[in-house]
Amino acid sequence: RPNPLDKAISTDQIPENWLFMLKDRAVVSGHNLSYTLTVDSLADLSENCAQYAICDPYVQDQLDNYGWMIKMKQRAGEKVLSSPITIKGIIFFTTYLPPDTSSSSGLCEPSEGDASVYAVDLYTAGAAFNWDLTNTTYDGNGEEQTLHKTDRYRSAGHGIPSDPVAISKNNQMLVLTPGDNDPTLLDGCLLYTSPSPRDRTRSRMPSS
Repeated sequence: RPNPLDKAISTDQIPENWLFMLKDRAVVSGHNLSYTLTVDSLADLSENCAQYAICDPYVQDQLDNYGWMIKMKQRAGEKVLSSPITIKGIIFFTTYLPPDTSSSSGLCEPSEGDASVYAVDLYTAGAAFNWDLTNTTYDGNGEEQTLHKTDRYRSAGHGIPSDPVAISKNNQMLVLTPGDNDPTLLDGCLLYTSPSPRDRTRSRMPSS
């Protein structure tokens, strides 16, 4: 995996500090892709244009046909070190942010860096929840008007975070993430598959 402390020269560079969603069309046996998928094929949704439905036609075409990518740029060197999970059309993942040495207090103590948890829409990479309460706006009925790109994430404490974990409880799904005292609650049932011939003793829970 990438070095957690590795930092790009600037947050506009591309090393490993992106999250990708690829649309794999070759899902039938014997059907191969007729094109080569590259980074340039994907829609850059870092600025959240798809959530606002304001992407230019070229970016929209990339999104419709190939998938998307978003930069991890809260801080130089932010990167995904965990395995994302996808539940009910929402991708949950955590990131690690190396220590911000530019704001060091000069104290002789270790700095373990910070952690964030993200929840983004599978199709648009837009924010799934209102997690940034500093930018909330409401309409005349008291309903939130727009989720912003900073609503994609919230703090998950310090250090390198673990993977998000999904748990079924009372026909609802709880998504547990590091640093959270309040798990994310998703309505709906968790479906179980029937035991396979090679697994006669236990039921298997499908992955996301």
